[in-house]
Amino acid sequence: MATQKLLDMIDEYESTTEHNIGKISEEKTFDNQEIPYIVENQDVKKDRKILRVILDDGSLVYIKGLSKDIGKRIIVQSQNKKSIGIVLGEIEKTERLNSRVKEKICENFYFPDGDFRLLTPELIKLCYKIKEKYFCGLGDAIKLVCPPGFLKLSVGLLVKDEEIFRKLRAKSLFQILLKRKKIALRKAKKICKSEKLLHLENEGLIKIVPERSVISEEDLRKEFRRLIGQEEKSTRLSRNLELTKDQRSALEKIIESDRKKFLIHGATGSGKTEIYLQAIEKMGGGAIFLLPEISLTTFLLSRIKERFPNIAVLHSGITNKQRIIYWFALRYGITNIVVGARSAVFSPVDNLKLIVIDEEHDQSYKQTPESGSVFYDAREVAFMRSEIENAKVVMGSATPSVETYYGAKNEKNEIELIEIKRRIPGMVFPAIKVVDLRNSKKDDFLSFPLSYELRDEIDKRIQNRENVILLFTRRGWALYVMCSACGYKFKCSWCDSALVYHKKEGLVCHWCGRKYKTPAVCHMCSSENLEVIGFGTERIEEELKSIFNVQVFRMDSDVVKSEKHARAILEKFARTNPAILVGTQMVSKGFDFPSVTLVGVILADTEFMLPDFRADERAFSLFVQVAGRSGRKIKNPEDQDWADYENQNISIIQTYSPDHPVIKYAVDGNYENFFEEEIEKRKSFNLPPFSKIGVLSFCGVNEQRCWEIARSFDERLKELNIEHENPTKSVRYFVEGTYNVKIIMYLKPEDSEKLKRVFRTSKFFLQGVKIALDISPQSIL
Repeated sequence: MATQKLLDMIDEYESTTEHNIGKISEEKTFDNQEIPYIVENQDVKKDRKILRVILDDGSLVYIKGLSKDIGKRIIVQSQNKKSIGIVLGEIEKTERLNSRVKEKICENFYFPDGDFRLLTPELIKLCYKIKEKYFCGLGDAIKLVCPPGFLKLSVGLLVKDEEIFRKLRAKSLFQILLKRKKIALRKAKKICKSEKLLHLENEGLIKIVPERSVISEEDLRKEFRRLIGQEEKSTRLSRNLELTKDQRSALEKIIESDRKKFLIHGATGSGKTEIYLQAIEKMGGGAIFLLPEISLTTFLLSRIKERFPNIAVLHSGITNKQRIIYWFALRYGITNIVVGARSAVFSPVDNLKLIVIDEEHDQSYKQTPESGSVFYDAREVAFMRSEIENAKVVMGSATPSVETYYGAKNEKNEIELIEIKRRIPGMVFPAIKVVDLRNSKKDDFLSFPLSYELRDEIDKRIQNRENVILLFTRRGWALYVMCSACGYKFKCSWCDSALVYHKKEGLVCHWCGRKYKTPAVCHMCSSENLEVIGFGTERIEEELKSIFNVQVFRMDSDVVKSEKHARAILEKFARTNPAILVGTQMVSKGFDFPSVTLVGVILADTEFMLPDFRADERAFSLFVQVAGRSGRKIKNPEDQDWADYENQNISIIQTYSPDHPVIKYAVDGNYENFFEEEIEKRKSFNLPPFSKIGVLSFCGVNEQRCWEIARSFDERLKELNIEHENPTKSVRYFVEGTYNVKIIMYLKPEDSEKLKRVFRTSKFFLQGVKIALDISPQSIL
């Protein structure tokens, strides 16, 4: 009974809901153009076909149009409302006989952009693949490939006559439009019904048009030159560097091989970037260059611009206006190279030949439930585009993800592996030393978390006017505040999370962001004996300044709010000698500072103690990557001080678990041995890459309802024989006043079709519970 009730609820949801209403965009001046309803002659009508259209609310309708209409924006009027959408393509012959299709054929429509096609057939095909892969709505997938605001309608005022609007009972709408000139259609619908809005438009009082208009190619060229010109002040053209034997071999394989997927397993400092840049140049055509966090790869981005100055740059740190200019520069073919974070994989690159995925191991390539409605993986999407557009994909990392490396090593050999184990000539690998914190007094470490060995090495760097990077993955001043009388830890009232003490902000919840004043007494026993326990990057920064008396820079999400902030910190650090940079995982990203000769991991144990099957992989990668920031100065091995240079570049890992395999493999820099041990564990427990993980999550304010819905899904999964665990609490069980329950599934290839019967969209609500399906998550916590 519970299962049937669940299926009935899902069917009811799917037949009535409208998906994904976006946020209101910035207001623009209303464009008073005429509505160009298309009038066709008899010859054109004979060539018309039934075309499928996806509307902004995710629903499908059909029109009679031409093949050249595929990819165009379209505005349709049906059932007393107007909607905007995209023409997807011709329907199958079997669909033409479907009575539901005939019922949904719209006669009243027009193309607001004339003959311009917003999307290419290749991008539309990609959206269908994304829909199948990630169980999302087709409309959600389409929004990924469209520029921002182009699938939204707006209402603008044509007649400034309040009396007419008053007589038609639309005075409130008139007053808002008079003041703001244009508002989003969905906002207008909250003031007037759809029928009223259409009546006002038919009377010539308002006009409903796309929120954003397509920029002409001529205007776009001007805007693009202006935007590029602003950035060219610091850009100079550079020549290709001379490649080493290893680099030349890698480049030749990429260009000459018939294979489509490549993995460069190259040591830190082995020159992978130069291989990428020369591959882009020699292959010709279009290229997508993906970086994990573009705001933290400022210097790499500058290097790419030196080689290719007229590129598009897409990431979260730019404005919508800049994003649209770059998007249309790619669409018109004004440039065919884009550099960006994960969303750049959807860019409309013309004649795509190459997709580069730098630092392939980075988990930021995966869209999480917190950051979007389609939980895609940019690496997998790159493979999809490779198949559709016959392009090559080149991935690179010193610590590839286990799944990718397995794909290159298994018997299927689906990815061609290119190994580069040596740094470029003149660079040395830093020696990695482990400091056993078990030999230190715990109180000494808690008072200040630098061992005597690490302090001594920092002193040496300061005397030599060299730089130091320190990694600690906890921000704030102290981990929590505790009453020493009764043991009470202060927690967020909206989350089951201990509040982190920040010196300037007070107590902060790192789950929901709420802030509280620092308490004077204990809530439970009224004692004034409150202690701050532990430490974070904020406290470490201040202590370093007082002990070493040098300039200390900090990089964590508390101080880095944008690409501009990140760039400013890194440029100052690069110019300052000696100096110390302390921060979270941000400091492990692909920085290249010749002045850095010492890297320290303050407490390694925080990384591999998490109850997640990827914890060891993430920890190993983090230690190797951050260690790789040292020893990057290029010197001549024949110089007299070469031996001293080799010895002075080190990385120190402080830990209470010096015998942990992750530590041992990181010290040896032995990825292959780490992989062999990790892959055996994955195989024993049927974990990726031997299965595909899916996580169903249930979130709501009603705790009992969350568990009821989860158990209903649990029953259905059992009936379909899909291997899974019982519903359980997420690690973050109570967050922002909502409860979170999860079901972990171990999916086989044949389970995909079964799962569609249970779950047909990546995100929806059922009886007040938000349900999400994340395929191949980066974490199962």
